[in-house]
Amino acid sequence: MSNTFRLWIRPGDDGSVELQSLRYFVALSEELNFTRAAARCWVSQQAFSRAIAQLEQRLGVVLAVRRPRGCSLTPAGVRLAASARELLSRADGLHETVGAGGSALRLGFVLDGLGELTSVLIAACRAALPDVEVEVRRVQPQDVVTSLLSERVHVAFTHGPSAHPQLEVLHLFGEPRVAVVSRADPRSDAADLRTDDLLTLPAKRRRDDIDPAWEAFFTLTAERNGEEAERRGVPADSFEELLWSISADRLFLTVPAHVERSYPGAAYGVAYVPAPALAPVEFVAVHAPPPRHRAIGDVLDTAVRITAPLRTE
Repeated sequence: MSNTFRLWIRPGDDGSVELQSLRYFVALSEELNFTRAAARCWVSQQAFSRAIAQLEQRLGVVLAVRRPRGCSLTPAGVRLAASARELLSRADGLHETVGAGGSALRLGFVLDGLGELTSVLIAACRAALPDVEVEVRRVQPQDVVTSLLSERVHVAFTHGPSAHPQLEVLHLFGEPRVAVVSRADPRSDAADLRTDDLLTLPAKRRRDDIDPAWEAFFTLTAERNGEEAERRGVPADSFEELLWSISADRLFLTVPAHVERSYPGAAYGVAYVPAPALAPVEFVAVHAPPPRHRAIGDVLDTAVRITAPLRTE
């Protein structure tokens, strides 16, 4: 690889500007540790390392050298880190200056969003913002951060662990969790399940790009004293595929209680069983600062108003 590089921005597959790899590298330059930088960027270490390797390949230079305890930047890496910070600062300034204008407002929802309140929220946002075109996008759990930073969506509604240094999080409400088990499993007829009843069940093998903290919450890693559930099969590409696998392979997962209404158990061969001992799921609205659209504040205010009956404060 050469010792010089030319910095450029390449359009991604969806037409968005590909700044995320630079954000990853800036995190690495500040943490000097792949594990900590990946956790900071809310991605698995494997996905993070792959992104850095692809960046090095595109630029034609070695940027970081792994050490027994962390890593160090090469001279090219030091130069790139400085250039990337400046570029990202200018990009954020551009969003602050003109990006909050009158373009379409894109709302993102993970899985079924806020359940039955999703359509209510969309309608309320359109009523509150008659001069703004409100668009709706579905977002995969592993894509929340990149979708917000690339402005594929301006606000995302998700659930479960959502802490991320590059996002602002607004907590909306909590909801009980239920266990999803196969209808062929004797546990499916129980009135409710104890945590110990679930710890013997295997879970679906996860994708590399799923946030480990998010996955651990729903497969009860903490309840196993930090040990992961036994994993089976190949990763699912959709929630529907995950439910079919739970049915066929007698796996398990925990989900927010309203999912039973969005994905009826009879259609997928699963049963939803209450698990009252489990901590509830937190539903949140997240966006990237500074606000990337002038109407984000109105959306957040509307979300707080719509979800008020579900809060138990």
